Amino acid sequence: MRILTLIRTWASALKGDVVVLWLAARHPRAPWYVKALALVVVAYALSPIDLIPDFIPVLGWLDDLILLPALIWLALRLTPPEVLAQARADAQRWLHRVHSRVRGFVAAVAVVLIWLVLCSVAISHWWPRASAQVSRSSSARATTLVAPRRSASTRCSSARLALDSNTVRGPAP
Repeated sequence: MRILTLIRTWASALKGDVVVLWLAARHPRAPWYVKALALVVVAYALSPIDLIPDFIPVLGWLDDLILLPALIWLALRLTPPEVLAQARADAQRWLHRVHSRVRGFVAAVAVVLIWLVLCSVAISHWWPRASAQVSRSSSARATTLVAPRRSASTRCSSARLALDSNTVRGPAP
């Protein structure tokens, strides 16, 4: 249980350090190499490509668990102390303002609702057209390939009608 608490504390501190690094990289007095390293850290964290792929059982996760925190630590160590102090103060204010769970929940619900609306609009837009085209093409195919079936009495009355019309009009020229 103590290890789980330690991991949660470490993850929370790492999340705070990522915000500090982001704010420090945007600071006007931050050196160019801190800005470049922060860009590399963010690109590596958000990139779907890893140095060691995640499908390798243990090593795939270790690069995320070791390399990413090491890069964050290095970028923070290279940041000048006055820039780092200003970034930490700004990050504390930002995390306190944004750290509300209600806002996070509302944002998650909003994202899910937006996706549901977009999916339903897409389905309602394309589904009727696709099904109408399929039914039109299948009905056209059915009428051209299969003649309608007539009962025996209909066939006999049609033949009788044809004979009656020929006798009235006479033979066709």
